[in-house]
Amino acid sequence: MSRRSAKRRESHVVKSQNEKAVEFEAEKIMFPSNSASAKKIVLNFPTQLLERTDSAAELLHTDRSKLIRDAVEERVREVERVERSRQLRAAYREHGQAALELYREFEATQMEILGRVDS
Repeated sequence: MSRRSAKRRESHVVKSQNEKAVEFEAEKIMFPSNSASAKKIVLNFPTQLLERTDSAAELLHTDRSKLIRDAVEERVREVERVERSRQLRAAYREHGQAALELYREFEATQMEILGRVDS
């Protein structure tokens, strides 16, 4: 196999919520043996979600795998952003009063310095 990615088609069966099996063809990208940048996973999709996913991928001129990766990446970024925000709020609640006191001291010192410069 060449060092470049080679594509191969495989048939997969996915069960929907009502246990109907839906068969579809999926492109599997085979990476060179020295590449550990991707892992193959199996996902269970409800039939309608799979159909909507395929339609969206076609509209976006991409493949199903890339659409799913992009959606997961976007969702993970959002989860991480919300968690950082929660941590900042917690830290502010915990240390907010001390920060306010430091700010007031700094502000008073800055006003003194600016008052001397203006004179």
